[in-house]
Amino acid sequence: MLEFFTTERVVVLGQAAYQWILTNVFVVSNAVQLMTAGAGLGLALLVVRKLSPWLTRTLASRAPAQRAAALVGLTLPLVWLGIQWLAIAVAEGLQWPHELLRIIASLLTAWVAIRLASQLVRDPVWSTMIAWTAWTIAALSIIGLLDPLIG
Repeated sequence: MLEFFTTERVVVLGQAAYQWILTNVFVVSNAVQLMTAGAGLGLALLVVRKLSPWLTRTLASRAPAQRAAALVGLTLPLVWLGIQWLAIAVAEGLQWPHELLRIIASLLTAWVAIRLASQLVRDPVWSTMIAWTAWTIAALSIIGLLDPLIG
């Protein structure tokens, strides 16, 4: 086992990892996608600031207080998710890289599902099961194994 971790081998692996990071992580397309996601968050915050008072009044008159609060609390991630999917559609249409945007959208979807479940399901066992299921589905989707697993 110690023969595997020689100084030369560790240096070679470190250089390969560094080169992979430079080639695949620190690239312009990833920076553009991160800026797009950040701009989407900023836009979502502006929309939610204007939408929340109206949504709170509307839901307060039509839904129980707990459910109304849960839905208002989901406004930001839902609006941001909508903006993310719009950005993904534009990137696909223009044939631009959009893998990072897709990952962010998957994580936002899991966040919404988990938050909704945790706020609306009163039984902690079911709430935990739903949360684990949502994060598992999101993780499988992100690494590209969800479709093969379903198939």
